[in-house]
Amino acid sequence: PNMVNSVITLGTPFKQDVDLEEMRAKYSKIGINIDEHQICQQYLDYMEETPTVPFTSLYSKADVIAPYEDCLEVETTTSENIEIMTGHFGFVYDPEALSVIIDRCLQEKSAWTKYQT
Repeated sequence: PNMVNSVITLGTPFKQDVDLEEMRAKYSKIGINIDEHQICQQYLDYMEETPTVPFTSLYSKADVIAPYEDCLEVETTTSENIEIMTGHFGFVYDPEALSVIIDRCLQEKSAWTKYQT
C-alpha cells in the first residue's frame, strides 16, 4: 500500500462469491491442490478487506462476462463505483472510461476526491 497511489479496476469481479468446492474441483483437474498452497482462504480473506488506498471500480451493467454486482466495492470516502456504458472489452477504449482513468491517475493520494462527471 505504501507504494500504490490508487487502484482502478475495469470490469473486475473482485467481490464474487467463490464456491471453494467448485474451485478445488477445477484446479484438481489440472493437477493443482489448492489446499496445499492455501490459495483459497488467503484470497477470500484478502478480498473481504476494505482497500487501504483510493479505489475506483469501473463496471458495466451491459458486461456479459463479469456480472456488475461482483464488480462493486462498498463506497467510502476513498472508494467509488462508476458505471460505464460499454461491454466487457470496451473498457480499454471507451472514451468515458479513458476519461475516468486519466482523471484518477492524475489524483494525488493525499488529496483524492471522488470523480466528478
